[in-house]
Amino acid sequence: MNRAILLGLAFVGAVPSHVNNLISFTADRYYFELSYGDGREFYVEQYLPGSTIWKLQFKSILRIELPPPGGSYRGFTPQPYTQATRVAWNPSRTRALATFGEYVFILSREFHILAAYRNTEAVHWLTDDEIQASVETGGRVSKYERAGFAINVRTDSYRKLQ
Repeated sequence: MNRAILLGLAFVGAVPSHVNNLISFTADRYYFELSYGDGREFYVEQYLPGSTIWKLQFKSILRIELPPPGGSYRGFTPQPYTQATRVAWNPSRTRALATFGEYVFILSREFHILAAYRNTEAVHWLTDDEIQASVETGGRVSKYERAGFAINVRTDSYRKLQ
């Protein structure tokens, strides 16, 4: 019986842990893995002042350029729960936004993460520096009430849209 317990513990220790609640997604030919860390030490989340828009900062980012379609790396494949994003370029093609669920990531032309926000939906570019997003604001009628906002991704400022 003790041997079975020891084997079980050894197996659990050998299986990769997802205790740190990482987020993984693909954008174009790039794979991203963003780690929270066991005690959330790799992650900072705060509201943009006076709003319900979360600004996210990850301090542990794995970025891998994936091989061309049909190719693969030996020993690496994206995790099965990896989110596929919708990528859209700003008008001057200097920044891209990658969206899935309530997340939006602003990427450089080389697909490096410049900014990340949460509590956003239906996101699209308004100008080279501004995105429009539907944001859950809560309200008197429903805690799920939403409003439209324009977020300046260069300055992290926002304005409510009519």
